[in-house]
Amino acid sequence: MLTGISQARAARPRRYLAALVTCCFWGLLAAAAVGHASGARSLAGSEQWGRLVALWHTMLDHSSETIYSRVRFQELVKDMDVMDSDLSELAKLGLLREGVAADLRRLFHARYEYILTRHYTTESHLRTTEEEAAAATARWVIELQLAGLRAVPAGGKESRGMIAGAESSIAYELSFLYQYDKLEASMSKRRQELEAKKAPGQELDMQPFENDCIRRRLLLLDAYGAHRIRVAAPVKALMPYVVSLTRARPSPPLAAAPSPDSLP
Repeated sequence: MLTGISQARAARPRRYLAALVTCCFWGLLAAAAVGHASGARSLAGSEQWGRLVALWHTMLDHSSETIYSRVRFQELVKDMDVMDSDLSELAKLGLLREGVAADLRRLFHARYEYILTRHYTTESHLRTTEEEAAAATARWVIELQLAGLRAVPAGGKESRGMIAGAESSIAYELSFLYQYDKLEASMSKRRQELEAKKAPGQELDMQPFENDCIRRRLLLLDAYGAHRIRVAAPVKALMPYVVSLTRARPSPPLAAAPSPDSLP
């Protein structure tokens, strides 16, 4: 019979193999998703994708404190507008599926909101519910793992294992946030339905509904803490693009054309 230590040692090769398979899986998907050709065009070679990569990395520079300036980060709002337009254009060109484009748009906006309101917060104390705190923690872990994913050099068994671990963590946190948003949306819809059924002047007992909301939130938080949340299908579809955006190297900005007045 194996002891606890022996069992742990015996499990290491299996864990490493699982991590390696995960790394190869996401890597192949990323290459297939981003590098595929559509006629003479490809997603990775498009100007729109290049701008998305640049914005993604600039946001990551802020969350990792390579850049630390709230003012400069707020100036990215104009780039966020361009991002919305670029994703719509890529979907129209057939280089991105509509659903993936919509999910990427939500992720860009969620990252922007998190960095602006949490990373650059001016408040010393933030009042949040337990589930809001868990969602904020998930956002923090995602930014941390994105920074790690970007920094890992390519090649080598150790690098592949580190990349796989970061990708797995990002997928898990995104799946929790997906389930969290889905739960909040369903409860909000149910609350509106109950309010709509209320007769004028009638007092509606909402306590049973509120108790059920608390119960369902606690179940989700328990599953999140116990690492029992499965990677959601939309997250699986999104991850290759998250990996590609993070592992890509932004192109240097184009040099501005000389002014006619400056020419000899």
